[in-house]
Amino acid sequence: MHPCLSVDEILRFLACALVGSEAKASAVALACCCKGFEGTALDVLWETQDRPTPLLKCFPRDVWEEDRYFVSPSAAFSTLNNPI
Repeated sequence: MHPCLSVDEILRFLACALVGSEAKASAVALACCCKGFEGTALDVLWETQDRPTPLLKCFPRDVWEEDRYFVSPSAAFSTLNNPI
């Protein structure tokens, strides 16, 4: 890897340019291609989320339901907020 790619500011600039150009799939590929790129690219991707769907999908599968257009908390998720 070229030494300039070890500079966090350069990686952040590249990731921001990819996400800003609506090429989020390329930013995900950048995060997956190398351990050195992972942290910075994922930080930029999480900072630019425009909906809560990816965050809900971080929970276990039995906690959320996916409709064709929407991901919503399931009944299991609502019971977590109301302890018995």
